[in-house]
Amino acid sequence: MAAEASATSPAATAATAKPAAINWGKPWFTDNFNATKVNPKWWWVYNSPTASTPRTVQSVQEKQGTLRLIAHTQKPYGYVGGGLSFNDPQTYGRWVYRFRVDAGAGSGPGFLMWPKGAWPQDGEVDIIGNLPKNRTGGDIYLIMGSVSNHLDFRLPKSVNFTKWHTMAFDWLPDHMTFWLDGKALWTVKKASGFIPTTPFRLAIQLDAGCDGACHIDKTTPANVVMYVDSVQIYKKPASYAG
Repeated sequence: MAAEASATSPAATAATAKPAAINWGKPWFTDNFNATKVNPKWWWVYNSPTASTPRTVQSVQEKQGTLRLIAHTQKPYGYVGGGLSFNDPQTYGRWVYRFRVDAGAGSGPGFLMWPKGAWPQDGEVDIIGNLPKNRTGGDIYLIMGSVSNHLDFRLPKSVNFTKWHTMAFDWLPDHMTFWLDGKALWTVKKASGFIPTTPFRLAIQLDAGCDGACHIDKTTPANVVMYVDSVQIYKKPASYAG
């Protein structure tokens, strides 16, 4: 599968060589979302309906074996989305999730790693974001130190996220690798300066307004839903010497 990588920081480098096989063992955490509500032991649901990116607890549901984030109009706030983050941050590991998202203008889906410490000093990893309204393509996006210091990898438009796909993110001291449906997309090496070294947590979002960059139109369905079938989290293998 062809893909395009662009390094927008002159000091950064990226590699697409095939990564070495790693024995991750079994995940220490799995959520198949088979309950009737999100488990607060593991997930914190955002509630910021009047923020510039409005999110409400009503926009996050667990139903029929899927986590559902819903972009919709909710009185009295207007058009809102939803988001949640994993309660336990960790340094290094592997995150795997299976998802799809409805087409629709006015909302932006994303899976990202957010630092426990200071942003943007400690970095940010957007495993997938910048999906247009037809949900094709998208970007992997890295920030380290400042918002002007970033790397971007663009997925081909042949990838349609209205269909089910599995993405994975490997984070180890010497590299990060991003995967789509079992195929490595992009490996970023330590020499790039973009490998975080402090704890991060997974965040899942369907944001109304895409930080002000998109708006609903006459084609937008009443409910635009992102479905997450499962999430698995692995620890760094004790035997890994990288």
